[in-house]
Amino acid sequence: MRSKFFGIAIMSIAISGCGGGGGALPVTLGPTTVTKNNLTNVVGTVGNATIVASGLPGGAATYTSTPALNNGPFAAYSRTVGGTIYIVYLAQDSGVEASFGGEVNNAGKGVRGTVIKRTATLVLPTTGTASYNGSYAGIVQTTATNDSFAVSGNVNIQANFATNRVNGTITNRNSGATPFAAVTLSPSTLDTSGRYAGSASNTLGTTGTYAGILAGGSANQTAGVLELNTAGGVSRETGAFIARR
Repeated sequence: MRSKFFGIAIMSIAISGCGGGGGALPVTLGPTTVTKNNLTNVVGTVGNATIVASGLPGGAATYTSTPALNNGPFAAYSRTVGGTIYIVYLAQDSGVEASFGGEVNNAGKGVRGTVIKRTATLVLPTTGTASYNGSYAGIVQTTATNDSFAVSGNVNIQANFATNRVNGTITNRNSGATPFAAVTLSPSTLDTSGRYAGSASNTLGTTGTYAGILAGGSANQTAGVLELNTAGGVSRETGAFIARR
């Protein structure tokens, strides 16, 4: 299938996994934020005409609402610099927000990143379990052709507050009519600040990492990041999820 990014045709290649090539940076877990790779901060409100994103080329810059590229609850914002198109997606709930972005027509350079923020005080339970359901969205960048395309899916996060463990899945993954393999988020440790980070994979051998943060009274919300890498760096996927119990 073909996706249209700002009038530029971008071929959606049929890889049933997705992922990222080299150059990945470790996840940074701050007290109330989770960041990965180039994107360092996003400031704004979904529905506004513009937002300000930092970390991509150009420093702190204004991105303009581009509704035609919205992906579920993630609103799209874009800017063009010297012929290179950058897009940043932003989703917000009452206690968390998730953003990700990168290059879409010069994707082989690998500029991309994710930012997760806790915007409501966390009250972390010490017993019981929680199941969080929500939406995932991402960008797949292909290094061979410099193309990119959007992917979406459903996320489920399971938290055990007694054992301080988190795991999950991202299912119903697709890019338009092209299905993608489900992703397993392996069990990881939930720390006392409500943060978690672990490995991600699918049945096709695609591997990567995920990380997230809980928020709100009774830890009723979560948001997180995902990066996947295909063998040999053929493609890479950068995305984020937002969910509630």
